[in-house]
Order: sequence, then C-alpha cells, then structure tokens
Amino acid sequence: MTTPNELFAPEHAPGGAGGGTAVPANCDDLLEHCPDAIVVLDPEWHITYVNRSARQAAGRDCAELIGKRASTAWPEFIDEQMEQRCRPAMEARAPVDFECETVAGLWADLRVRPCAAGIVIYFRDATKRKRAELVHREREADLFDFLKNAAIPIHSVGADGTILWANDAELQFLGYSASEYVGRNISEFHADGLLLEDILKRLKSGQQLHDYEARLRCKDGSIRHVAISSNASFLNGEFAHTRCFTRDIGHERLNQELHERLAAIVESSGDAIIGKDLDGMIRSWNRGAERIFGYTAAEAIGQPVSILTPADHADELPGIMARIENGDRIEPYQTLRRAKDGRIVSVSVTVSPIRDAAGKVRGASKVARDISAERRYGELQEHLAAIVESSDDAIISKDLSGIIRSWNRGAERIFGYTAAETVGQPVTMLAAPDRTDEIPNIIQRISRGERIDHYQTKRRAKDGRILSMSLTVSPVRDSTGKIVGASKIARDITEQERNREALRHANELLKRSNSDLEHFAYSASHDLQEPLRMVAVYSEMLLKRFGDQLGAEADEFIGYVINGALRMEQLLKDLRVFTQVSTMTLEPPPLTDANEVLRRSLENLSAAIEDAGASISSDTLPFVRLHEFQLGQLFQNLIGNAMRYRSAAPPLIHVGAERNGRNWRFSVRDNGIGIEPEYKEHIFGMFKRLHGAAQYPGTGMGLAICQRIVERTGGQLWVDSTPGGGSTFFFTIPTGSEQEYNEPWCEGVGSPDRR
Repeated sequence: MTTPNELFAPEHAPGGAGGGTAVPANCDDLLEHCPDAIVVLDPEWHITYVNRSARQAAGRDCAELIGKRASTAWPEFIDEQMEQRCRPAMEARAPVDFECETVAGLWADLRVRPCAAGIVIYFRDATKRKRAELVHREREADLFDFLKNAAIPIHSVGADGTILWANDAELQFLGYSASEYVGRNISEFHADGLLLEDILKRLKSGQQLHDYEARLRCKDGSIRHVAISSNASFLNGEFAHTRCFTRDIGHERLNQELHERLAAIVESSGDAIIGKDLDGMIRSWNRGAERIFGYTAAEAIGQPVSILTPADHADELPGIMARIENGDRIEPYQTLRRAKDGRIVSVSVTVSPIRDAAGKVRGASKVARDISAERRYGELQEHLAAIVESSDDAIISKDLSGIIRSWNRGAERIFGYTAAETVGQPVTMLAAPDRTDEIPNIIQRISRGERIDHYQTKRRAKDGRILSMSLTVSPVRDSTGKIVGASKIARDITEQERNREALRHANELLKRSNSDLEHFAYSASHDLQEPLRMVAVYSEMLLKRFGDQLGAEADEFIGYVINGALRMEQLLKDLRVFTQVSTMTLEPPPLTDANEVLRRSLENLSAAIEDAGASISSDTLPFVRLHEFQLGQLFQNLIGNAMRYRSAAPPLIHVGAERNGRNWRFSVRDNGIGIEPEYKEHIFGMFKRLHGAAQYPGTGMGLAICQRIVERTGGQLWVDSTPGGGSTFFFTIPTGSEQEYNEPWCEGVGSPDRR
C-alpha cells in the first residue's frame, strides 16, 4: 500500500516536479480525514491507496480495494470511461480536471494529478450542486415558457436600443415574425421619436415606468396606442437592458375621444340639451339650456325639471315620464316652457330614454329648441320681399331652423328646382353628400350675427349634378333687430373650379414626377455603389498581381480605371445626400443650436483643417429651425470649399450670423482664390465645377446640396466674391414665430434685440 510520504515525494508533489516541500509528520492523519475522497492508482490502474472518505463512498474496506484493478473493485465510480479521461494524467504526467456523473447517478468534481506512485484522484461530491442547477434550469425554462406564452405582450431591449427578445403576444400584437422584430432597433417601431428618447432617459436614470402612453407602428402600417410598463436592469452600475410590458389602450382612447366629442357637441349645441333621472331631477345642463332658459348649470342641476313648466302645463310631465320609463321615444312636439326671468318660451321638444349598460332605463335626455322666432315669421316675409327676384345669382332665404322661405329665379336656373318645390323644405336638400354638416354650422354662425363672405363649397342640383358654389350669407333681422333667419347669395363657379382643378392636377403630376425622379436618383446612387466598388477592388487586384507583366502603360490605364471608379463612388454618395435632403419631411424641424452644430462640423473636418493649416473663427450663433443634419451639411460643405479653394496663404475662415428682418443671415467668409463674376450662379448647379478634379478634388455636388437645403427652408443662398480676394457665402433661414425668440433660453443667442 502506498504511504503518504511516497505519494507526496518532493519531485512528484502536486505542485510540480521539484516544487514540493517536506511532508508534514501528520500527513497520514490529514489525508485519512480529508472530507474529499482520495484514491491512488498505480500505472496498471490498481488501487494502492484510499482514504476514509473514499472507502465510505465505495462502501468497501481496504481489503476489498487495495491491489485490485479500479474498474473491477469500484466499477460504479472508476469505470472504463473514467479511465480514458484520466489517462493523460497517467501517461503524459499532466494534470486533469473534469466533472462527471457516476454509474450510481451521483455527480463529482475530479482533480487528477500525477504522483510518484502513479496518479492521485481527488473526488468531491457535486451532486447537491448539480441537482440545484437542474432545478434552477427547470425553473428558468418554466419561467421562459410562462413569459413566452403570456397573454400580455412582453419584450426586452438592450442598452443600445436593440430588441433582445419578444414573446408571441408581442409579435402577434404588432404583426411581425420573430426574425422581423428581434435584433432590430426599437426606434424602428416607435411612432414618436421624442417619446422613445424620454422612455430610455427615464429607464437609464433608474426610474420605473407604469402605463406610459406611446404609439407603436405595426407591420401593416397601422399605429397602435399602448401603455408601457417597464423597469431597467443594471450590471456593475451600467444600464444593461429593460423589460417592457405593453398594453393595448386603443379602445380606451377611442372611448375617451368619443366621450369628449359627444360632450363637445352637446355643450356647443344651440338647443337646450337636458338630462334628468326618473324622478324628474335635472342631472345635466348645457350652454344652450342656459341661453334659452336663463339658468346656469349650478342653478339648475339638482332641481326638479318642473321649474321650467308653466302652471297650465304641469300635467304634461307625469305622462312624459311614464312613457320614458316604458322605453318610448317622444318625437318632437311643440309646447311652452318658462324661463328664469318669467318669459314664456315656445319650444320644440324631443325626449329619449337613457339606458345603462344592461339596457335598463335610468333617465331621460331632452332636446328643447326655441321656436319663438317662427311665430314671428310674418315680419320676416316682409323683410325678404326686398330680395332682387331678377338676379342671375341664386338668392335664397331661410329661417334659423334651416327651412327655405324664399327662392328666386336665379336659384331655379342654377339648381333646377321651382319655388313651389323648395319653399318650406330644409335647405339641406341642396347639400352635397359630403357637406351635410356645413349647414348647421353656418346657421349657428348666422344666429350669432356673423356674416359669411365668399365661402366656397359644393351643392347638389335637382338632376344630381354637384356644383361648385361661392356663398355669401348674411343674417336677416326683424324689426327689433333680432336675428330670425339668413339671406344667402349663391354664385355658380363650377367652370372656374374645373379650370383650377385642371391646374392643380397638372401641378400634382409635376410634383409626382419630380418625386419619382428623386426616388430614382436615390435608388440608383445606392444600387450603383456595389458594382463601382467591385470595379475599383478588382482593378487594384489586377494591378497588384499582374502589374509587372502588363507594363507601365497598362499600369497607367488601370490607375485611370481605379480613380474613375472612386470618383464615381463619391459622386453617387453626394447624389444620395442630395436626394435625402430633397425628400426630408416637411414637418416643422426642431430648434437647433447652431453653435453646437458648428463645433461638431469642425470636429469632422479636423484632419482637413490641420492639413490646410486653416484658422477658423465664429460669432455667437443663434438657435434656428433646421434639422441638425442639414445645418451640418451647410457648414461642412461651405467650410470644406473654403479650405479646398485656398490661395497660397493659410486659409482664414470666419462664420457669422445676424438678424435680418424675419431671417437669420449666416455668412462663411474666406481668403481663398475667389470666383469670376460670370460663374457665381454656375457653381450652384449639380456636378458644376470651375476647375479640374486633379487640381481641386471634389464632385461638384456640395453647393447644390447646400442650395437645396436652404431653399426648402424658404431661404436663399448666394455668394459675394472677388477673384484673388476671397469669397463670402451667405444663406438665410427664416426665424420662425416672434414668440420663440422671446423665450428666456434664447437670450444672447439670437433674440430680436441682439445683433
């Protein structure tokens, strides 16, 4: 049997050859009572030593183990497979560490070390740890399955905005497949970029979001209104990723908008709209009711509706409430009501039942229209007699209920109806199908005393033709000055409208053609990049591999090919920038700090500035309404040109800005070679150059890009230059509203009273 002193001889100690120390006197006791099982095998794989932990694990004594081949004496632990894994330690005298599962179903961490007697196997029981890991994995799998199949949409986003994972509900909610969604940036799916920036800012600061409203873009192009709940995960204090729970609130928003719209309609109605419960107590009261009856909402709500009923009409209410409780609707009927000041008002009343979600009648809604003016219609007839019957225009009068009261021959000629067919009919009979909501609005404005001049709209003739009309509508007053109706003069402008529409259509075709050309230019400039790159790459490979064989002339020709391809590639890049500038959204851009944009532009040009030995100065620049990308293009192109077309002296460039009326006028001044007067307009064209590419590199697109940017803001770009005396390029950008430049943050950087 191997002794510990033989096992751990200095030259064979676990620390390495020659690296051991003297074995302690109590080594036998240390190994014997070590909690790890220790087994020593000789080169023939016979067991020469086992400590107490190993004997307990084997369930055998020394006599059953010592001297026996390991795979025979202890097959449930040291089987043929384990021998193979331990062989490098025995044959190559190299340490081996591994984890294994025994035949008995136990897990162990093994360290195998060569020693003087053969190899030593240190066996540490890892069964509890492995089983805990398996349980953990099962729980993780259960949790993942739960999240993946959860009914609520869930996704995870990395620190850079990349979508790391999304469950099935999220994908189905937005209509994407996993490959179309996971791995892409979350900004591609948010309809509001500023809201997304706010979300990420809050999460990175450690805030939790609860029902944060946002809008997501679905695959089919529709927009979903959602409420996002999210929190962030941090690693070593750095934002790592976030988990987001998405809730569809589209129906909630629709219900809210519908409620608000209905409330606005009720509140703005000229009629009295009153809600009451089945006990006859007033529960709602609009402005129309306040106008007609004189009571404010505070005075009426909570009072019995009988406060509006004259004494001789008191018996009406019980019968009305009985019919409402029965679910009946009471169609318009005329009656009398009493106002706060005691006046008796003639009204037309419609009463409808109000039901709860279960369909049970809970109250009544009453619409009361003041028809007192109709009773004085005789006075209106005399006033309308002044309308000129012989006018070529249609001259029509109507009361405030929209009922036609007079109809001249011009109206008969234009619309085709006779007076007998129209008088007494609602004026809505003339409304085009998509203009029925105009007439109540016009009547409401007339009732407020407004005059409507030259209002262009559509009306329908008797034969179904839709006519373009120019209307002038004026209020008609009775002898006391009260508005009782309207007089309308309608002129047929159908022919003029057709001419305008033809012109508009031609302009639209031109815009579409220009748009198609811009899209084609962008697509072509993008798609041609790759073949040009291949021409350049393979030309360089041809020159590198066969240059010595082809001769100097061939090398020169290949150089022309490479330079031409690289120049064409730069031209296509500039063309793509030009089309990007041309197709940017027309929505108002944000306020941009021109000082910050200039600073970043100079950083981008730092290498060129150093090569040219340029000195660049600037005024304090304002905030402007222009996208950062576009303003950066202006600065980089104009400053880059100033350095490119320099004279023998080092470039001196100054960027300035001053308020000029409703514009900011920027200037970029240099001391370069200047421009001849006849070429001042020529240089702003696409691909227009005054010098060869060999003398002054470039594509001739920079100033065309600048001009397109400035023109799309409504500004101008021009140059003042003296040949040999330098150039100053000017461009203007509208300042926007006066209010923006009175804000406190604008002070000193472009406020109206600073130059």
